[in-house]
Amino acid sequence: MIPTIVFIGGLKPSMFPMVQAASRRGLASLVLTKYTGEVEAAPDVDGLRLEHRLEVRPLAAVGDVEEIEAAIAGLDVAGIYSPFDEAQPAVSRSRQKLGLPTTDPQQLELLLQKDVIRARLAEAGLSDLRFIAPDECARLTDLPAGGWFMKRTRGAGSIGVRNPRTNEEFESARTALEQEASAAQLPFGGIRDLIGNSPWYLEESFDGGDLLSVEALVRRGVVHLLGVTKPYQVNEPPPRRMPGGLFPYLHPCDARIRTVVQSATRVLGFTEGPIHVEVIAEAETGRVELIDFNPRVGGALIVPTISAASGVPFEDVLVDWALGAESVVAEPRRGASFRFFLHPEGERRLETLQLPAPPEVPFALRTMRRGSALSPDPHTAAWLGGLVVQCSTCAEADAASDRLLRERVRVNGLPVRHLPLREVFAHA
Repeated sequence: MIPTIVFIGGLKPSMFPMVQAASRRGLASLVLTKYTGEVEAAPDVDGLRLEHRLEVRPLAAVGDVEEIEAAIAGLDVAGIYSPFDEAQPAVSRSRQKLGLPTTDPQQLELLLQKDVIRARLAEAGLSDLRFIAPDECARLTDLPAGGWFMKRTRGAGSIGVRNPRTNEEFESARTALEQEASAAQLPFGGIRDLIGNSPWYLEESFDGGDLLSVEALVRRGVVHLLGVTKPYQVNEPPPRRMPGGLFPYLHPCDARIRTVVQSATRVLGFTEGPIHVEVIAEAETGRVELIDFNPRVGGALIVPTISAASGVPFEDVLVDWALGAESVVAEPRRGASFRFFLHPEGERRLETLQLPAPPEVPFALRTMRRGSALSPDPHTAAWLGGLVVQCSTCAEADAASDRLLRERVRVNGLPVRHLPLREVFAHA
């Protein structure tokens, strides 16, 4: 029987290199997915399904340990891994049964509660952001003075977050959140089992700095920082989305960012596994606020991007962790950019897609198959694919990725849609 790595939740782009890395070691990969469409059609990364011993099966609830155990019964399971927040407690319990290192599952349950994280950070003196707990919010009749975000206690990134500015907007947002308590009303059905009917709370908004994310791998309580990502941000809607990022981004607050992430990881009791932490850093004052702590690796194309920047396949490091093996975490030596792209306006069906491929670029991804329908609404249009570019510096990688998107990527023979991006090198 071939030893198998089990991936819980679905086929995120960050998992494709891990499947390939597992295959290089002679391991099979089983994906237990909550997205039913993935059972029949996996995205295409150099013939991933055909060449890399990949099987995809449905999973009703990623947090159900008994369902996971039933699905893997009879297999020679060498490791288990998930890039999804809501799966972490169940994955931890399964890893414990396999004798693999993991953060305590009860601790992971607490880390899925955003208000608990905020309270712990405040108690430890690691955050000055004001917040109002759910029970207090339930008694509010007016929006408190100042800027606030309305967030679910269990959430995923910015999904479902509101930013009311007036009492009218506050009341409207409250009504919308209450309606979403019904699973049928929740946006992005894949996260229903994470958000559920969790209550909401208020968190002070901090708009004065730069939004950044930090990737790290924690082994036996030691935080190995990999670097900072600067997300690209669209300058004007639509669509409002994150079309890529630069890694590693050197910010003037770099030393403070590292201190905050290491201290927060210790305070929050996370001892084993990858983490993705979002911060806002204000260069003028040196203030760094941790705004989100996720007990999993970053999404999008961050895994192949870290590989490109460090020269060491980060997917192998993650596979080592999934297997409980030791690994060397390499510091980034070059600059890298990852970029997604949308179809040209007016196109309604994907017929052809041309984009650079390895070895010209370190990684390229197609997320739609030929014949797929293309949305006419820019708010709901899905990415057609993405690519990773590496150069000596982030500035060079940024310019190279922009040039490749403009000159080499074609959808149905046409240039891809141009997204006006905000300046990313304000502190370079």
